[in-house]
Amino acid sequence: MSAMNPFKYIATPSHMALMLAAICARILLVVFSPTPHGYVYDFYADAIDVIVNEGRLPAEGDCLVCYHPPLFPMIGALIFRLVSMFGGSYDLQHYFVGAFTIVVSIVFCIYAYAIYRRYHDNYLNLWIWALVLFLPVIFIASFSVESDLLASTLIVIAIYYFDVYRREVIPAALVAAGVFAGLAAMTKYSGLLICLVLGMFLLYDFVRDRNKVTFNKGLLFAVLCTVFGGYPYISNWVEYGTPFKGNEAWHTGKYYTELYTFTDFSIKDISDVIDKSSEPGILNTFPAYNSSVLTSHYGQLWTDFSFFANPTRHGHMYGNRIYRTKEIPMWIVKGVLWAGLVPLMLSLIGFARMLVNKDSIFLMTLLGATLIVYIEWFYGFHIWMLKTKYILHLLPVWLVMIGYGIQKLPDKAVMTAFTPSVVFSALYCFSFAVL
Repeated sequence: MSAMNPFKYIATPSHMALMLAAICARILLVVFSPTPHGYVYDFYADAIDVIVNEGRLPAEGDCLVCYHPPLFPMIGALIFRLVSMFGGSYDLQHYFVGAFTIVVSIVFCIYAYAIYRRYHDNYLNLWIWALVLFLPVIFIASFSVESDLLASTLIVIAIYYFDVYRREVIPAALVAAGVFAGLAAMTKYSGLLICLVLGMFLLYDFVRDRNKVTFNKGLLFAVLCTVFGGYPYISNWVEYGTPFKGNEAWHTGKYYTELYTFTDFSIKDISDVIDKSSEPGILNTFPAYNSSVLTSHYGQLWTDFSFFANPTRHGHMYGNRIYRTKEIPMWIVKGVLWAGLVPLMLSLIGFARMLVNKDSIFLMTLLGATLIVYIEWFYGFHIWMLKTKYILHLLPVWLVMIGYGIQKLPDKAVMTAFTPSVVFSALYCFSFAVL
């Protein structure tokens, strides 16, 4: 099969069976969701309402998240109108947008896994596929009227096709990379990063080769990114004199570097946050969530960090309690947190190996650029800005690291140690869906 086809990597009965199980788990997530808009950090449906009710794109001041590039609200508005044409209620409109994100989540998993398979083909293939499908952070985001998962998916698709272009020199892959990179930039400001990173590699090709062919390829990519993703940046520049326009929390000019620490890591702290989730305000004050960079991201990778598991956690600022208590057994919570250390340690070994591997330059550059931009960004906020979902597009890089990490290690020992992370992830996802 062609390198352009990522589905070839899941064309086995075992892969398809796991995907069917993951889809069933996501259906349960929808059925038992306490809200029609799923599990959201921010209410992106407000931006959809502006398009549907007023017939225009949202302006920066229309709602809390209306400053974002408008691709997701545009898709949501289209779904709203289609459902309305068949007599669907407002809640049903939300459910269908959530169904769209479920499809997006499966596409995300397929492309993330395909990137892994382009670098590795080994005994851990099926375990990696299962881990991606049941990774809690992706699973919970699968039913949410939010743009983050869509942005990450578009970025991952662009990464896949750009990798195909660089290694197989397929012109169509470059076109696909440009289109999806542009769409990512049209979805969230963070999507612009993939345009810049891929553009940097194309610029390097031109500086190295100094010929018309490489110049034209770089120009084509720039044009595609501009056509499919340039609107919000050009519009902001014309109206505000800057390509980026945020809400009132943006551009404070202050950096809270003293607030964040990169040395603390505690699974016990994560467990304590979840165990004490009924205490009002704990989300604001507990360092494991707000200040400890490693602990916070790890907790959000393997659990919901109780953000959606207790009514006091989210929605109280709007005068309602939109989520219900989820009493997930602590043995499952602790099991997934401790088992998750295995893929983490393997990825750290793989990271060291990738530093000296020429084939990994592209992915390592993406990793470095993302972390630099992300750290600089959350340094400017004093609370709630450590979110694993903001850097979900790094998941395939993490998977590739795991693949490098298992090299020269005993096969049976790795499989035995890795299996609990998959099992507990699936247990956590099913428990989160139905409890």
